[in-house]
Formats: sequence, C-alpha cells, structure tokens
Amino acid sequence: MKLSIVIPAYNCGPLLHKGLQYLARQDAEWFQSEQAELIVVDDGSSDGTSFYIEQIRSVLPKLRYMYRPRDEYSGRSCARNTGLREAAGEYVCFLDAGMLVPQNFVSRIFTLYEKSPAVVTLHSMYGIDLDPAVTDTSVVEGITPDNIGEIAVKLNKLPVWKDRREPFFLYMRDDIQQLALPWELGYSGAITVPARAALDIGGFDESYKGWGVEDIDFAYRLHREGVNFRSDRQAYAIHYPHESASSGDRQAFSDYQNRIQMHTKFKELETELFPEYQGHFYGAFIEKMNTLQLSDLAAYSAEELDKVSACTALSSHTLLIGVDDPELVRHMDVSHIYVHNRPTLELFRAEFPSRVIEYSLGLRTFLPANTFELCIVTDMIRVLHPEVRAKLLKELTRISREVILLLSAGTCAPEMALSAPNKTGQSEQKEAAHEHTQTAPAFLEFDLVRSPRIRHVMEPLFWCEEDELHDLLERIKREKASDSIA
Repeated sequence: MKLSIVIPAYNCGPLLHKGLQYLARQDAEWFQSEQAELIVVDDGSSDGTSFYIEQIRSVLPKLRYMYRPRDEYSGRSCARNTGLREAAGEYVCFLDAGMLVPQNFVSRIFTLYEKSPAVVTLHSMYGIDLDPAVTDTSVVEGITPDNIGEIAVKLNKLPVWKDRREPFFLYMRDDIQQLALPWELGYSGAITVPARAALDIGGFDESYKGWGVEDIDFAYRLHREGVNFRSDRQAYAIHYPHESASSGDRQAFSDYQNRIQMHTKFKELETELFPEYQGHFYGAFIEKMNTLQLSDLAAYSAEELDKVSACTALSSHTLLIGVDDPELVRHMDVSHIYVHNRPTLELFRAEFPSRVIEYSLGLRTFLPANTFELCIVTDMIRVLHPEVRAKLLKELTRISREVILLLSAGTCAPEMALSAPNKTGQSEQKEAAHEHTQTAPAFLEFDLVRSPRIRHVMEPLFWCEEDELHDLLERIKREKASDSIA
C-alpha cells in the first residue's frame, strides 16, 4: 500500500512551509521508506514558493515539487488534478497548504485503509470557517508538531474553531455513508480517496471558477459511482489562520453561482435545490423526499381524477408533479412526470416506458417558457418549505401555460405519510433505540425532526392549507401577467 499526499499551492509560501513542517514530523519514516510520497503543485506562484520548498528539503528530501505556469486553466482543481495524475499511491490525500496535521496523521490513514480500502475519508478540520480578522486566534500561537494534540483539545472546546460538519460526524458515529447526501460534506481541504476511483471520474472539474463547490462536485461524482464515505476525527487537520484573498460576501456569491452550475451539469433533484439550502441542510430535505409516501398523503375521489384527466386529454404536452402511485398515473394521460426519489424513478421508468420520467422537483428546470400546455401539482407541494413552495410555483407558471393544483379536501395528518425505505421486521431493540431520536439533536441549528429511519433527521413537513396555496398560485399568476404587460 502506498499513499500520495497532494498539496496545491499559490502564493502562500510561508503558510505552505509551516504545514510541511508537520508532515516532516510524522511518527514513522513514511516518506523516507517511500510508502508515502509528498507532492506540492505550485500553480504559478510569484511569491518565491520554490525558496520555501528548498528550505524544507533537509527534512523532506524526497518531496516532489511541481511548478506549472499560470494560465487560463489555473486554479485549485487544475493543481489537484496535476498532482493526482502524477501520484504513484493507491490512495491520494488532498491537503490544502497550511493544514497542520498531528504526528499520527499518515499512520492513521494507513490503518483506516488496511481495514476498509474502497472508501472516501473526510478528515475533521479545525478553523475552516474562522475569520482571523474578527476572531481571537491566540490559542494557536506557539503551536508546534509536539504540542498540536494539546492545542486540538483546546480548539475542540471553542465553537468558532470546530468543523461545521462535526455534529454529523458524531451523530452518525462516522458512518456518514448512511446520510441521504454524504457528498455534501466532501470538503477537499483534507480528504483521502482511492486514486483509481478519483481518476476514473476525471478528477476535479476545472470549469468551476471562483470559490467553492468544485470539491462537492468531486465528492458527488464519487458517490454516484458507488464509492462509500466515512469521516475520521483522529487524522484531523488544523487550518492555520490566514487572510483570505476574497471577502465572505464574495465567497458566498461565488459559492451560490457554482451551486447553480453544478445543477446545470447534473439536472437532478439531488442538485436542484442545492443552491437554496446553504450549510449542510440539503440532506435533510432529500431525507424527507426519500421517506415521503405520497399515496398515504392524499386520497382523491374518482370525480376529482376524472376532472383532471379530462384536462390532460386535451393537451399533448403535460407535466405531473408529486406522485408515487402507478394507479394515479394511469388515470392521467400525461407526457412527463417529475418524481421525488430514485425508487419511484426506477419504478415509473419500468412501468411507463413511453412517458418521460425525470428525477426533479421542477423548481430549476432550464426549460423554455410555456414548454408544457398543462402542469398538475399534487399535495406534495403542501409539505415543502414555504420559500421552496413559492419558487416552485413561480417556475411552473413560467414553463407551463396552465397550472392545476390537485389537492385532497379536508384535514390531514401529514406525518402519517412517512415511512422508512425498506423498513421490514425491525427488532424491538432497534425500535427502542429509535425512540431516543424523536427530535433533532440540540447541536443542529435547523428545525429538524426525526426521520422514520433510525438515527436520521429530516426537514419538517411544512403543511399548507388549501386556500393558502390557491391564493399563492393566483398571486404568482397575477405577477406573471403584470410582468408580461410591462
């Protein structure tokens, strides 16, 4: 087994030098024995980075330093891909410049991959969200390879230093593969991946510009290819404080634009609302969609279905959103169906091969205006977040000439529409364990609730009354008409 550590660098010579000092002090001679290699990819620096490399060579004589001139392809993704292609290891650990790691960092990675080889490891990172301009960073002054463990203990007690992903790592006991979207935690500041898997997906997408998402895209593609994820808090990294080249507002705007680009690329529900859910709460939405049983949410009379069916018979290009019951689909002569989870997608594509079935909510479609003559939306829209509900209706009125709400009458207990996927014959012990997670853990800063799946949480079911929903749709239609006149 061999490990390659790849560090991209651009105009951060002193910071890079500091991080390399910690890699030089690992608890075994990994780099000297060639069981591990260290590759620094200089992405066209002009600050004399090569000088700092030469300063560290006395303790890291086999360090590989690669310089690529600055060009239109330059960026973190390009630098990481350069290192990935040159790496000789079976596993590649990507570290950002200035990441300080404990002396057992490499040893721990070897231990992890000897036990479970085909897994992506997300390493805990201290200080990744910290702004040194507004935060006291004196706690890491005087940090050395010898006292990093003591400093990490102190940082673990300071919320501003903690990895924002740590609540999920702890709650899932590092088995983050069980999360609905483990890839949304896939930060590349400290991540170890099987080299072959990374090469097979083409490495990092170099088309992303600015700040953010290129690493999430990378993790998403690994996940789509069936690679499992885990977290690890022993082989951690400390992001040493330094000034950022861009402000927080600029980073947030760039991140939002890149999230939209990611959805433009994949066009699936798993990326569709990613721009709307900042932080790590998109997985909670997808968890809700995965456990929502729409056939238990609403019951429609034959008269209601016949009325809607008559409308679809008059239109050749129609869209149905919010259904998982094949019998309901058979009542309607629709050309397109958007479904809310992958099992329903597979079922409907097998049952209705002549219809276009997409894994989408319909909120961000990229379709031309008036693509459909008619769009039918069921009670599913009633359990969405109010802001998502409004954005969805606005998009549907854009892509469809007419929007019909198919809503069940009377009151409803929406929580009865939830069931755990493949939940069969669970033991009493497991059910008892589930009782301890009836509400979201206190550390989550979002109003999450218990999912039907053991040890999982999800976004709440936001129930909207029928009159309120009709009023919202009419308001959106009036705004559309007003905009057309203007």
